[in-house]
Order: sequence, then structure tokens, then C-alpha cells
Amino acid sequence: MVPIGTIVTGFFGDNIFDIIDKKNIKKYKFKRKNNAFYLSLRFSIICALRTTFLNILIIPLYFFIPIGNLFIFVFVNGYFISKEFLGNFLIQFHNKNYVNNFYSSRSTELYFLGCMIAFLYTIPLINFFIPFISNVLFTNIILGNKIKITS
Repeated sequence: MVPIGTIVTGFFGDNIFDIIDKKNIKKYKFKRKNNAFYLSLRFSIICALRTTFLNILIIPLYFFIPIGNLFIFVFVNGYFISKEFLGNFLIQFHNKNYVNNFYSSRSTELYFLGCMIAFLYTIPLINFFIPFISNVLFTNIILGNKIKITS
């Protein structure tokens, strides 16, 4: 479900971002790139493939470590979720350097949020709504950013 959520974000994330940005008093000050949809979709597909590949590689750990398999899933996918959902939005406005700097400046908070989202992916029925919830959370983090980051 994690790679599928990433691709869903690539398709619908910009609409959610725009709706939340319109409702905010302080608007996002950067302009979206001309090819933003393409960049977001390409970013999400690459991330989804990478996440799928890594999860396939660690499948043996899921089978051989009884209770630890949930923790492995949450901690590994939490990292990817925190990078991918954030990057899907930021790549529409900024270069990869800015995305990496933004993640580095708030990595602990973003990783914790990614782990919480990864855990929610393990709950049936709720996991269908997680991409939308994640989009809203990461949009609010980006729009509420008070840290000065250089490109």
C-alpha cells in the first residue's frame, strides 16, 4: 500500500496542496514550475519503485522475525514515507537540493510522522484513507515551515 499511496500523492497531491494553500492566510510564496505535474508524477513513480524493491528485499525478515516484522515495516517504510510524501510537494516548486535541505532540517519530525503513517497503513480499511491524510499533514508542514532554507 505504501507505493500505491505515493503514486496517489503524485496524482492528487497538487490539488490538495492548492486547496489548503487557498484556505491559509499566509500563502506559499514560491511559484509552481511549469512541468510540476510531470515532476511530481515522475518523482512518485521512482519512489514507489524504490520502496517496492526494498520491501521485496526485506521480505525474508518479515517471515523470520515474528513480532519484529511490524517494527521493521514501520521503521523502514516510515523513512520512505517521510521522504516521498514531502518530496512530491516540494519537487513541484524547488530543486532536489532544496528538498534534501528541507528534509535535513526537520528529519526527526518528518521521520516520526512517516513512522506513524506507516503504522496506520497496517490497519485494514484505514489504510485506504492514509494517502489523503498524509497529503494534508505534509502540506500543512510545508505551508507552516518557519525555518529558512536556502536552495
